[in-house]
Amino acid sequence: MARTEDALQREQYVRGVKTEVAIARTRAEVASLSAELVHGGYAGWGGGDVSARVAGSDLFVIKPPAGDHDDLAPENAIVCDHDGSPLSGTPGSERLPASDVAVHARIYRDVPGVRGVVRSQAPHTLVHAATGEGIPCLLVAMAERFGGGIPVVSPPLDDSDAVATAVSDTLAAGSAPAVIVAGDGAYVTGSTAREAVESARLLEQMARVAVLASAAEPAPLPASTVELLNDAFQTRITQPTDGRR
Repeated sequence: MARTEDALQREQYVRGVKTEVAIARTRAEVASLSAELVHGGYAGWGGGDVSARVAGSDLFVIKPPAGDHDDLAPENAIVCDHDGSPLSGTPGSERLPASDVAVHARIYRDVPGVRGVVRSQAPHTLVHAATGEGIPCLLVAMAERFGGGIPVVSPPLDDSDAVATAVSDTLAAGSAPAVIVAGDGAYVTGSTAREAVESARLLEQMARVAVLASAAEPAPLPASTVELLNDAFQTRITQPTDGRR
């Protein structure tokens, strides 16, 4: 029995160490990606909230509320459980997380495969949020990456649970990795936090194209073409490589 207890204690210790290492890595990643969004002009009015799931756990790391997040130190990032509550006793837990933490938490709980989330308040993305309109699929790049247009939801913005439900339900039900919240901004997801940031950048570019093209009555790509382009793109990025170009 003693040996079994010793083995269990060792397993728990190793698991704890691995989680601590994973948290440290995720903190650094969130700090770095937050700075990238700010320096790239994709985070307006304190937006650009980035979060990333901690590997091997039911935790995620999110930046603090609006402020000098271009100088965000990893130790200031906040570790949360999947209810969006800061993990007591960890650095940064005395601070409140970003105001949209409930939405990030719900996405991680309800949308399989998501490992990173960005709340984008980039300028042209905000145009679509302000008008309450989704972003049509006008170009090959959008068809490949997103598999179609980006939908819009209009929950009451003073009800964080309603926002979280509307966003997570839309993401879970559709093929698009992003959703626009009318009057607020967009939530963009990825299989990694880096992918979420890259998709947020492309989303802003496609939002700008849609705004500029709206005066010329743009023609969305046919659904069959979008499906073929997206399938081909997903096949390319999931195929193993042997190191050759």
